[in-house]
Amino acid sequence: MRKHTSVWIILGAAALWAATAAATTPRFVMGGIESFPTVVDQQTDLEWATGDVPAGSSWVVALSHCDQLDYDGHADWRLPNVTELASLVEENKTTAPAVNTAFFTSAGFTIGAYWSSTTHPLNVGTAYVVWFNDTGNEVARGGVSNVAKTTSRNVLCVRTAE
Repeated sequence: MRKHTSVWIILGAAALWAATAAATTPRFVMGGIESFPTVVDQQTDLEWATGDVPAGSSWVVALSHCDQLDYDGHADWRLPNVTELASLVEENKTTAPAVNTAFFTSAGFTIGAYWSSTTHPLNVGTAYVVWFNDTGNEVARGGVSNVAKTTSRNVLCVRTAE
């Protein structure tokens, strides 16, 4: 009986340590180098290119930009899917932008809607965007909607962090 009790104490201590470490590990950290800044999301293991952010682009231009991006020594950048992009939304924020401003606005983030690579399944002429601005309604403050692919929206490229 004593042997099993020791195992449970060790497992409990390990779980407590892991929970404490997770609580003290910051979600976002700056990555890249000074001339090629990135933001690494340690919760999702995604790295966001923040220094080469083209202003308003159509969906096709956004896809092409990210696919062709050679940034911070990596060429595996892509336009994020809607789930990845929506993971950046800070749900508790009541003012614009609905994103962690300590990392994204200081690194060239523009308040507005950002393209995802996800096409709307019932209307292939549209794709999903995530809104990081605040026009006083729920959709604009971290919401998701679909817009025509020819519309001009912001671009943020992503890759899987190493």
